Amino acid sequence: MALDDSRAATLDTGALIALVEIAAGRSSNVVAKTLLARMRDRNNPLPVSAPTPVLAEWWRGEAGPAAAVRDAVTAVPTSRDVAIDAGLLLAALGKSYGEGDLLVMDAIVVVSAARRHDDIYTSDTEDIVALRDKLVEMGKLPNREAVRIRRV
Repeated sequence: MALDDSRAATLDTGALIALVEIAAGRSSNVVAKTLLARMRDRNNPLPVSAPTPVLAEWWRGEAGPAAAVRDAVTAVPTSRDVAIDAGLLLAALGKSYGEGDLLVMDAIVVVSAARRHDDIYTSDTEDIVALRDKLVEMGKLPNREAVRIRRV
């Protein structure tokens, strides 16, 4: 699978887990394998980031492959504006306080990626697609291609 060289990547927790599994030799996921190879490319590494809440959800202090993946990913602080936009996105989906708790992290990932027009790598495409499509509907993204979603 070829990755678009001009697009950076934003990862969710599932993508971080998939990368560790590839790095540890415990998986043959083609997308994650290609993503990890592009991250490690010394001549043209793919910029890869994750919002800080995603890193907090995923990181548990492991050494080895997990630490190597952590070190290769840029932490993107979640600003007040990103948090507010994520909340508005959940409201636009009709999620009230408490009802959308499981989607909060996904909304932060989508809003964060949308600000940079990154590709999103995820193991849970259904929620990410719904959130991205709602951003298009809200006029916050020009179209669905502005933020492409790749399943790992």
